[in-house]
Amino acid sequence: AASDVYNRQSINCIRAFNDNEILIATDGAGVYKMNTDTYASEPYIVADYNRYNSMNGNTINDIYIDSEQRIWMANYPIGITVRNNRYTDYQWIKHSIGNKQSLINDQVNAIIEDHDGDLWFATNNGISLYYSKTKQWHSFLSTFDSESHSKNHTFISLCEVEPGIIWAGGYSSCLLYTSDAADERSSV
Repeated sequence: AASDVYNRQSINCIRAFNDNEILIATDGAGVYKMNTDTYASEPYIVADYNRYNSMNGNTINDIYIDSEQRIWMANYPIGITVRNNRYTDYQWIKHSIGNKQSLINDQVNAIIEDHDGDLWFATNNGISLYYSKTKQWHSFLSTFDSESHSKNHTFISLCEVEPGIIWAGGYSSCLLYTSDAADERSSV
């Protein structure tokens, strides 16, 4: 039965949830949870438009699970949805027009946490960096960034290759950053 569901849906991301469960992000059916011992799976986080403070989209590009077991979902194209499993409530992070202290773009493709505990978001209009300790945002390489010489503003992949060194991959480009200042160091 589980394989029938996956045959009909594109899978965008698979993440370990705990010792014997994984979360599977789909392109249109929300997030499934699968037991790795029994292979039994079930819908776990699915949009419910009839309830207040519920999941509000089913296209999930990426998942990040933090140390508090909160599930951060790149909920395309409506920003970031964060589920707190302790209380089963949701928080939404979105772009606010004209507000530099917000996500740069709601079309988020990838999420990572760096060695300092800061969160990086690859979007269709640049990259946003959220400093966890100060709760401040820094965004770069977007169409709003007059200092950016890059013609590419769509980023689909992020990776911290060593502490403080972040690679961002996009269409026709790959960029290297240091996480301390979020300065562009080189482009390939």
